[in-house]
Amino acid sequence: RGVSGSRRRLAQRFRAGLVMPRHSSGSRGWTETFAGSRGDVDGDGPDQPIDQRHLARYTVGDVVLETEILGLFSTQSSELFAQMTSARTAPEWKFATHSLKGSARAVGAWSVAELAAEAEFCAPLTVSANDLVARISQELERTYAFVAEAYPAAQRQSA
Repeated sequence: RGVSGSRRRLAQRFRAGLVMPRHSSGSRGWTETFAGSRGDVDGDGPDQPIDQRHLARYTVGDVVLETEILGLFSTQSSELFAQMTSARTAPEWKFATHSLKGSARAVGAWSVAELAAEAEFCAPLTVSANDLVARISQELERTYAFVAEAYPAAQRQSA
């Protein structure tokens, strides 16, 4: 019952679906997840950096898989943040912010995802971009601290 067994069980239960805004106005209130349940992307849920219920839904409650995914998220988000801070062109910035947004949404790091979504539409090297970089850095550190406490086996891999 290692990680490969977890993946097999997850694949058996996976039901494809669409991620759609709740409101036709394009508001990002609630989204439909692939399992038909709803994820809170406005941050109205518990004040935790990771939505553990969201993550458990996608991992079918497998804590080993959750730990592995959060370790991967920590590594990837750290790399994407470094790409954001070194971005000098709009395409580089857009790629890093968009990728960070998707990665954060996948694990239920809604605050990071919302900040990255906001940053996605800024030009790099501007005052507003610098402000968002500082806020994202702060939220990522809060997320890493939460992961280290709640999932001690999840470790960032060095590149």
